[in-house]
Amino acid sequence: MAIDVSNLRIELRTGSFASLYSGNVLIGNYTGMEDTINTRQAVGSTIVVGVMTAYELQTLVIGSEYLSLTQAQRDLWNAVVTTAGTGGISISTTAVRGQIGQVWSASTSTRSNLSAAQIRQASRGEALFGEGTVIPANAIYVALNP
Repeated sequence: MAIDVSNLRIELRTGSFASLYSGNVLIGNYTGMEDTINTRQAVGSTIVVGVMTAYELQTLVIGSEYLSLTQAQRDLWNAVVTTAGTGGISISTTAVRGQIGQVWSASTSTRSNLSAAQIRQASRGEALFGEGTVIPANAIYVALNP
């Protein structure tokens, strides 16, 4: 989703989270506002993860559970991870979720980890404009200086 400058202006000046930015708005610290709006918050909005990279997927795997997979399951998991690469794979699709279910049984910690990873804390930018949105300092400048 594209960044809507009008909504960004409201977020920074008068929105319910404006107090997060007020000090930086006052002194014109655009990079400070950029850091704040793009940082995943410990409290606040969550987002459904649509895409995960191979690294993100692999960090969720329990080594001992991988070792107990059959060769066919390992091959399928390796295909999923290879497809993900650095650009990521859409883990929210029925086909990919089905493949993950064929590899990791419901009783495994790895499958629990993969299920839990489908929802994560969102940055304010992502909460406003969608998963993966990063709001650059120049967009903040444009929003505050119409």
